[in-house]
Amino acid sequence: MVTDANKCETDMNESLAQSFIGDKSQGKPSSLWGILLLFVLFLALSHLAVKDFFPNPVFWVLATVIMVFMGIGWMTLKKDSFGFFLIIFLCSHFSFAENQGGLYPYVFFAVIIASLLLTRRKILIFSSVPFIFHVFLIVFFAHQIFGTILNPYSLVSNIQSTIVVLSWLLVFYYTASLKISNVNI
Repeated sequence: MVTDANKCETDMNESLAQSFIGDKSQGKPSSLWGILLLFVLFLALSHLAVKDFFPNPVFWVLATVIMVFMGIGWMTLKKDSFGFFLIIFLCSHFSFAENQGGLYPYVFFAVIIASLLLTRRKILIFSSVPFIFHVFLIVFFAHQIFGTILNPYSLVSNIQSTIVVLSWLLVFYYTASLKISNVNI
């Protein structure tokens, strides 16, 4: 019996040594190196969105589209929601295109909407948030919409601010919907 317990403990330690990030029931889990590689690629592409380096808007759009397609591939092919959350979390520590609300809220918004449309998986589980938070978020969003309608800025900046607010609402529901397990801690 002692050898069986030691063998079980050794197997458990070996499985923890080969730790993966992501819930294995979601699909193919991602390694830490895969997450770091995509993070570095996102940061490298983000430099194309810096106006001082690349004044042509074609580079901004190209970088954003490439990041969105990479994120969609991560979410639909790998089915690793927690790994994508970690990538966006890491990227959020770097400010790119901050005069438009930041680059990563747009990327996150596009990836989550596309993933919701392309897959039948439930990425957002609204019941994971208490009812009172829904009320607070509705009041917050209504305040944002009224502020957007009444502000004197251009239509483009109003649309950008609405997308950024929707993106952060999606981030809130997305993180509340993630399953935290021993595998991804």
